[in-house]
Amino acid sequence: MLKKLNFLLSKKERRVLLLLLFMSLFLSVIEVVGIGAIMPFIAMATNPDLIAENKYLKYIYNLFQIDSEQSFIIYFLCI
Repeated sequence: MLKKLNFLLSKKERRVLLLLLFMSLFLSVIEVVGIGAIMPFIAMATNPDLIAENKYLKYIYNLFQIDSEQSFIIYFLCI
């Protein structure tokens, strides 16, 4: 099957096909990360005390010296 595909496509078309393949894989990874960020955001929005309880969120909160938990949640949403 690859030999037939190789025969039908020119060198330029094969490059475009590879580029499209890598771009679609990259986009898929970005979508997975975006979907994975929804649950932590919902958890923080419903329970702002989670910021102080979770060591990673607390570290980021202290690192950027954010004024309030509401501001942190808004920054997290924007990112």
